[in-house]
Amino acid sequence: MDAPCAKRPRAADQVRACASPQQLSVEDFQEHVKICQLQKFSFDYYVHGLVEESGEVLEAVRSKADSGSVGNELGDVSLILLNSISDLVMANGLRSFG
Repeated sequence: MDAPCAKRPRAADQVRACASPQQLSVEDFQEHVKICQLQKFSFDYYVHGLVEESGEVLEAVRSKADSGSVGNELGDVSLILLNSISDLVMANGLRSFG
């Protein structure tokens, strides 16, 4: 009996198959990224990331870090929010919120 993993392509083969040297539109590139993504991220993954990054923002503010450090941490929070919204939109087949 074959192991369940024997039927799946190796990660390196998946990445190689998705490599694309031509220029893509933003929409094509987003689809390319989704196809090449090795795992689907759950809602819990994003919540965990938001909590962790929010804690890093709080640490930077409490330590009176320079504004660049605080800005970097806020950027991380923003990136996670945007990725989670993007995944929700793509998962529901929505093109806009309007």
